[in-house]
Amino acid sequence: MFNFSVTLKPQHAEAGFKSAFTEMERIGRYGFTATELDRVKKTYMAGIKALILEKDKNKSANYVEEYVNYFLNQEAAPGLETEFKLTGEFLPGITLAEVNRKTAGFLSLRDQDILVTGPKTIPDDLPDERTLKQWIDEVKKAPLSAYLENNLNAVLMKDEPVKGKVAAVSNVSALNAAIYRLDNGIQLVFKPTTFKNDGVLFYSYKKGGTSLAADPDYHSAVNAAALVKAGGVANLTANQLAKLLSGRKLSVSPYINELYEGFSGSFGAEDMETAFQLIHQYHVSPRKDTTVFKNILANAKIAVANRHNDPEAVFSDSVNAVLGDYSIRRTPPALADIAGIDQDKALRFYRERWDNVNGETFVFVGNFDPEKLLNYCETYLGSLPADTGSAESFKDLKIVVPAGIATHIFNKGKEAKSEVKLVFSGKYDYSLASNLQLQALGAIVELRLLDRLRESEGGVYTPQAGATFAKYPSQQYQIAVDFTCAPGNTDKLIHATLEEIENLKTNGISASDLEKFKAETLRNNEVRVKTDAYWLGYLVRQMSNKEDLLEADQVVTMINALDRDTLQKAAKKYISGDNLQRFILNPEKPN
Repeated sequence: MFNFSVTLKPQHAEAGFKSAFTEMERIGRYGFTATELDRVKKTYMAGIKALILEKDKNKSANYVEEYVNYFLNQEAAPGLETEFKLTGEFLPGITLAEVNRKTAGFLSLRDQDILVTGPKTIPDDLPDERTLKQWIDEVKKAPLSAYLENNLNAVLMKDEPVKGKVAAVSNVSALNAAIYRLDNGIQLVFKPTTFKNDGVLFYSYKKGGTSLAADPDYHSAVNAAALVKAGGVANLTANQLAKLLSGRKLSVSPYINELYEGFSGSFGAEDMETAFQLIHQYHVSPRKDTTVFKNILANAKIAVANRHNDPEAVFSDSVNAVLGDYSIRRTPPALADIAGIDQDKALRFYRERWDNVNGETFVFVGNFDPEKLLNYCETYLGSLPADTGSAESFKDLKIVVPAGIATHIFNKGKEAKSEVKLVFSGKYDYSLASNLQLQALGAIVELRLLDRLRESEGGVYTPQAGATFAKYPSQQYQIAVDFTCAPGNTDKLIHATLEEIENLKTNGISASDLEKFKAETLRNNEVRVKTDAYWLGYLVRQMSNKEDLLEADQVVTMINALDRDTLQKAAKKYISGDNLQRFILNPEKPN
């Protein structure tokens, strides 16, 4: 079976379909190019090589999936080593002529199905069978030339930058970690692990983010990193960059959120230097691509124009707006906001965020050679521009959940269901003990509601509850309860939910619920601490929040120390009901 799909813009169905089908017709007539085949071979071989490197770390779920396919679908399961050996033997021998012949055969099959879907609001935009056949005939009769691909001889960096130096180093032996400070103010955190045989995760952060953008420039600023990612780096378009990196084991993405800007990604040992070159170039040489920018804006306008048709999206947007006190940074963009995004302003804001890298922290976790990693850090990060006499910080925009009690009812959609969200919020003292109490309350509230709402009351899908919290820009927490039910049951189930929460405050947590929370949390913690992702998140969180790096050793002890009396007091404090926002989404009433 061969298939392709395309998403068309409203009022541009014919042009979009013909453009996509033209490329399929071009492939059918002329086939792929040798360069395209080489890239696919390289990428496929790199993928299976990555699997073989981790063969002794393979998860049980992967074996189960392979066994299921073997018995149910008669799919061969020779094992990774045999697959790697056979791939090495057969892949190089696959010729361009064979691939093109096979593809042409697929495209010439008489049995074809074309499925067209679209919103009910634009039925006139959807082509019927006769129209589609006409468009296809017109494409097939049109003259076409073969696809020409320019040879890509570009490199990420022609010259190696002037290398920086390590100004200070300290060791956190209890974590098997080291902290370096480069002479341009960049801080490095290394934590080598053996959870994988090849692979490093990294994350960087620097204070600032969109909090430093004025409200009129917010939409340009919040989209800056995405526009840069889509535009490429230096003299390479995003498409050229993808071709250059094909077959390599790495990913690098810039981000700018409200409080921080930085990079995230991963790389293998063989592609470590390339990853650092890309990080360097994203810092100093973001690329402006006007064509890509216009396409992104056009797609964004379509998404915004259609968003009001999705009841769940409207509900989510409304909840965020209320919880964000209707700040422009918490409300969904209108068409005028999208139209007002200025590419030059976005690029200028992006450049400003990295004009001075003093204060940027990079955390690296994985299987790596520390000496080699440090050398690349000195070369490609130590050479970045900095003013070590100054460092920026984020701005507290004072966006917090409104105090008090309020109910917000929205009517959208026709499906006979309602959605309910209850949010308890407030200020608190950020600490490991407080955070564990909040997590325990969220989990235990969910356990109680599973029993009460789904089993006893009936008429509700699986309820969910959980806690979120933050130290910066101000110490705030939220405990949210979500459930879906029949429209006529909302009041009854909200009452039952609040009754269960009141019961926790009055009579305390049951011993069985507390033990369930402890057992599940300890088990999850036992599994998580054996992953690079856990340690990356932990180190970034502790460093950015200026918390003790050795808190990880206290987690198990503090979970075991949680008792019913402590959590009853926490329930009275955190889910008192003094600050409660209720949100209800009901279907629209028939006219």
